[in-house]
Amino acid sequence: MCVSPTAQLDELHNQDYSERESYQHQIEELKGRCEEKRERVDEERCRFVEFKKQVALNSVNSRSGKPTAPKDIEQYLLTENKKEAEVVNVRLENIKLKNKLKKKEQQLKSKEELAEGLHLIDFEQLKIENQTYNEKIEERNEELLKLRKKITSTVQVLTHLKEKLQYVQGENQIQKGKLQEVEATVGQVRMWLIIRLRA
Repeated sequence: MCVSPTAQLDELHNQDYSERESYQHQIEELKGRCEEKRERVDEERCRFVEFKKQVALNSVNSRSGKPTAPKDIEQYLLTENKKEAEVVNVRLENIKLKNKLKKKEQQLKSKEELAEGLHLIDFEQLKIENQTYNEKIEERNEELLKLRKKITSTVQVLTHLKEKLQYVQGENQIQKGKLQEVEATVGQVRMWLIIRLRA
């Protein structure tokens, strides 16, 4: 049974649509889980920061024997938060760079596999074909040069012939003029002879 191209295209569109919906559903589900975990992490972090704060408030400086000032504790916590944010950004950048490196390594590997597929025999064959084509190009260039020389000499010959033709045409005009003069003279002499013979 032969399936029409339109039916195949419709089927592919439907398949694509259902796969997209499935992936979108999975993405939404994963986003939801991620958000839940992020909220839990934030809660745990807040508890941990509060715990550290309480421990710090109850602590005593080992040198002076005095409790640590709440202002100093707040400053330590702010500094720690900034450092933690920097660490998060650096980790994220590291993950991106690792992914980029992996992608580049895969591209390099696929190129190497392609290069390995081109065996030495194929390479030698290509070199021979390349040499043959270079020789053909050389021959065509020589033929082209010969044709250009022929064209140049033909143009020179044609120019010379045109000049000669113009000269001959000029001479022809002069000779025609002389011929007309001679014919006129001959005509006058005939008339004179006819007149004399009748007289």
